[in-house]
Amino acid sequence: RLSPSDMTSSMQRACALSFLATAAALNVQSRLTTAQRAGLLLSPQPAGVRKVLPGAGAPVPRGGVESDDWWDGATLGSCVVRRFTDEMAGDRWMLWYSGRSASFDSDVVPLATGAVGLAQSTDGVVWERLAGDEAGGACLVPNEDEWWGFDTSHVGVGDVHVMSSRVIQNGLGLYWMFYFGGDGEELANAPAGAPTRGGRMSIGVALSNDGVHWGRVEGEHPSGAALEPAEGESFVGWPQALRLPSSGDQEESWLLYYHALDEASGRFAIGSAVSSDCVKWTRRDGYCLTAGPEG
Repeated sequence: RLSPSDMTSSMQRACALSFLATAAALNVQSRLTTAQRAGLLLSPQPAGVRKVLPGAGAPVPRGGVESDDWWDGATLGSCVVRRFTDEMAGDRWMLWYSGRSASFDSDVVPLATGAVGLAQSTDGVVWERLAGDEAGGACLVPNEDEWWGFDTSHVGVGDVHVMSSRVIQNGLGLYWMFYFGGDGEELANAPAGAPTRGGRMSIGVALSNDGVHWGRVEGEHPSGAALEPAEGESFVGWPQALRLPSSGDQEESWLLYYHALDEASGRFAIGSAVSSDCVKWTRRDGYCLTAGPEG
């Protein structure tokens, strides 16, 4: 049973905690933009000033770059978030996302893809977009160096991990991006009148030592892709990678889930592939999830 003095102390502590929680919430609220107050963490932003991450080991953005045609000014799409903790600098959240500018080629299949960029946060709520070195301030853009590549028309992000593999070793780990893209080929059986260039999508891998500057990894297919559509598939995309548990001397193993369009049924499906190095992937037979019956 609490004495009157104990009850008073408890009420004071509760009031103090409530005050601190309210102050913290107001502090976050004061930093939100109009779009964020409406429930959006990010929305298309065609113009403005963005800071730059100088490179690896420099998590604090600096400087400023101004543009009236940022790469994500018209459409935003798929994203992936990773949280990093540093004893000195505290939490840092990194968000890679797909998008498209108003000046992007209009004959490319109308998806929320085009290029990939980066935003950063200290709390996972308020995000600061960062300017990359690629066209429009993106971090990864369609491949303009290899006309035969699978990703010459548009790209989008699927997943990002920080790791070393048995093929590519790095003591501090590298950023691995599993992304997808389309080339100049038209999508078969598309609705009449709809843009279809880049509709036949494949999956690729890119590496970075800072999450900002990316280099493509050559896949086993002639197009440079790590995974291409199989016979009877219109495309594969939106990859998600998962490291499988292992012990002792077991070989490292990864599982990749991907989105596909089955031409025979005309329905979307989810397939899977396995790998020991995250570069060469072997499909599993059949789909692991398909559309269910109507009703």
